Amino acid sequence: MAHSSLLHCILALLHGKPGVSRGDGPYTVNFITSEGETVQVKATEGDTMLDLAQRYDIELECACEGSLACSTCHVICDQDYYDKMEEPTDEENDMLDLAFALTDTSRLGCQVEMNQDLDGITVRIPSATRNLRVDATRIMMDGDASTPLDDPPVAIIPQQQRKVIVVLEKASLEVARMSPKHYDSKLQLLSCDEHQSILKRLGRDIADARPDIVHQCLLTLLDSPLNKSGHLEVYIHTANDVLIHINPECRIPRTIKRFSGLMIQLLERRFIASQDSKVKLLEVVKGPLTNHLPENAIKLALSWNAPKVRLYKYFKDLNLDERPLVISVGAMAKGEDTFADAYTDTKIGISEYSLSASVACGKVCCALEDLWDVM
Repeated sequence: MAHSSLLHCILALLHGKPGVSRGDGPYTVNFITSEGETVQVKATEGDTMLDLAQRYDIELECACEGSLACSTCHVICDQDYYDKMEEPTDEENDMLDLAFALTDTSRLGCQVEMNQDLDGITVRIPSATRNLRVDATRIMMDGDASTPLDDPPVAIIPQQQRKVIVVLEKASLEVARMSPKHYDSKLQLLSCDEHQSILKRLGRDIADARPDIVHQCLLTLLDSPLNKSGHLEVYIHTANDVLIHINPECRIPRTIKRFSGLMIQLLERRFIASQDSKVKLLEVVKGPLTNHLPENAIKLALSWNAPKVRLYKYFKDLNLDERPLVISVGAMAKGEDTFADAYTDTKIGISEYSLSASVACGKVCCALEDLWDVM
């Protein structure tokens, strides 16, 4: 029975939509592969480009299996046919923002459905999506950097440049295969909402699987005027000792589902590039974290147990026009406030009440925006 189920899954993956065979359908689609080869296929009503690629063994990635949580099935369409399609949804546009070699006629293959108006369409698969595939066994499950990275230069920020670096510490971003026995099983980002039984079976505290915390923090930080005015830089330091740099230009997906797909893509590929594939929006970088922090920075950690301060006055007294600021925020559900003891100088409290990490990030941003006159 197990072998039969596995065979069924493999056939479904290879041939796309169940119940349809190769050669079926009244419509024609012309694929131009990443190597430049033209492949003409037949399609039925409602087939997506991803369905067709799987059915005809055309190499088109699908990291999220068509759930609209990644950009790997990006295709480029003819302009005339593109104009006949329905407008992409906000969710699709979020993912397209992260696609490689984006053009004005780019779409996600899982969202383009065949109909009579699209009969004869030509879609091109960008070569970048294929060249960036890596072996899934190199995903950083245990904090190992898997492949060597160049040693980063020691960060230096010139004086008179107002800058704050926020480090989200002990973040829960861990990818796992739902069926470890099968290499082709789906990768997922561990979450206390969806994987309680798995976590219990592994003897793990469900509070250790809270990717929503870092998601909320990133939305707060990157959407802030402080970031948009060029004063903010963000790093994520995961509980598994993976270090991630966030480009200020990065737009984080609004929903946790799409964010999870993006994180799976990042941890698999080690970086997510911008539309022109030149600027890295998200990147796994080599540690230690201290190599990425300015030597002359003032380094603080937020702690509920530390002496309470009013942030605006506290920051004003630090004279931040002369030195950059590093603030470490715990991005975990619970735990000790020792997460940044190795590199911070001082711990401060910012409220008499227990605050979520995203609210703490918001208070930091607001205080610095007031101090630096950012509207």
